[in-house]
Amino acid sequence: MPPSYNTFSLAQDLQPDSQPHESGTAKGACLSKTFYMRTNRRILQVGILTCSLLTCSSIYASELEDARAAFIEWSKVKSQLSKEKADWVDEEALLEDMILTSEAELGSLEESIEELENGSSASDKQKGVLLEEINEAKKTSSHLQDGVSEYEKYLIDLLPKLPEPLKRDLQQLTQRLPYDAKKAERLALSQRFQTVVGILAQIEKFHSQISLVSEIKETESGKAKEVKTIYFGLSHAYFADAGAEYAGFGYPQGDGWKWTSVSGEIAENIAKAIAVNQNDEPPVFVSLPIKILD
Repeated sequence: MPPSYNTFSLAQDLQPDSQPHESGTAKGACLSKTFYMRTNRRILQVGILTCSLLTCSSIYASELEDARAAFIEWSKVKSQLSKEKADWVDEEALLEDMILTSEAELGSLEESIEELENGSSASDKQKGVLLEEINEAKKTSSHLQDGVSEYEKYLIDLLPKLPEPLKRDLQQLTQRLPYDAKKAERLALSQRFQTVVGILAQIEKFHSQISLVSEIKETESGKAKEVKTIYFGLSHAYFADAGAEYAGFGYPQGDGWKWTSVSGEIAENIAKAIAVNQNDEPPVFVSLPIKILD
């Protein structure tokens, strides 16, 4: 609030006193002096008041300018705060999204690590199982190699004792047999087993049935004769020509088959057995020679 000052009325002070004045020169001189003094005092008061008013106006103007500048600065600060607050809201939302994303990635990584740890344990366990299976497979493979080697040796020894028709049927398979260790090493174990199994299957088939084949045999005189031979498996075989003039029987012995020629009734019975097998004659009982092997 501005300072208060006592107001006055200049006109009132300049008016003469309401009381009657005495006439005379002394009284007039005194009045003039009094009026002059009062006039100077009022003028001085007016000057002081004017200076005070000017000083107050200057003070108020300075304070108003300062207030205006402060208001403008406050407005700038408030605007800046509002902008920073809006920017913080946006950044806060972005940070929250980044935190959520990071937490999700962290959770995924933790799950992956757990899966890898579990998978590592499972892999180690499975690896141990596989190693055991590999060791067992190696042992089995070793036994199989020993076994197939024994069968190959057995078949190589057996081949000369097989009848010629069967040898011809087995020719492709028997060529695969390893007759030496180097050839055996070059062949796969599965291939060697296939060869052995194929040969044994053919031999078993031949041995379990009666086979009739046409052959050329050389007589005691060195002549070649066409005969028909009936094989009863691998045990015995009987042959005869068309007129039963040349007939005989055979059986395996040593490194091959031993053939013995016969004549007469035995030759006729052999020819009859062959005819029955070909359905040229009705079935009948016939007597045929056999050799009891030790």
